[in-house]
Amino acid sequence: MKTREELLTLISSNTIGAEIGVFEGTFSKLILETVNPQKFYLVDLFTGSMVSGDKNGHNMKTISLDESYNYLTNHYKQDSRVEIYKGKSEDFFNTISNNYLDFIYIDGDHSYEGAKIDLQNAFHKVKNGGLICGHDYTPRFQGVMDAVNEFVSHHNFELKTTTQDECASFYIVNKK
Repeated sequence: MKTREELLTLISSNTIGAEIGVFEGTFSKLILETVNPQKFYLVDLFTGSMVSGDKNGHNMKTISLDESYNYLTNHYKQDSRVEIYKGKSEDFFNTISNNYLDFIYIDGDHSYEGAKIDLQNAFHKVKNGGLICGHDYTPRFQGVMDAVNEFVSHHNFELKTTTQDECASFYIVNKK
């Protein structure tokens, strides 16, 4: 896969998925348009302010996550496919059953510990054969790279990454 947009073509429509780390919801919108999931969870703290850039780490800006939450809640209020979860990803994972998700895209806590916890939870919550994906698999975010590499090694999974995004995305087939 060249880009994370192309990565989305690997996901079947009418599936159940989640995005951890939504920011303004730009990639969430693309997932909804491209995948057309049956159910899609947008998970973020949605409180305070956050600095982030575009998918390649450029055009940095600070936003109010509270305003993002209000905008996304209003924008998707008529879309029964979308459920917005305000809080920690760990708490979100506790609200869903094991083997419930068909796919997940992790772009939340970029620390080693945060990424490690999200990956461990994703392993249990994503069905056998489902996709565990995420963003920022790049030395700029060494904690993410270390957590992903350790996760893949521990489970003997095959790691694939996008090749043309400056901040690469990773994708793993969850084989339990």
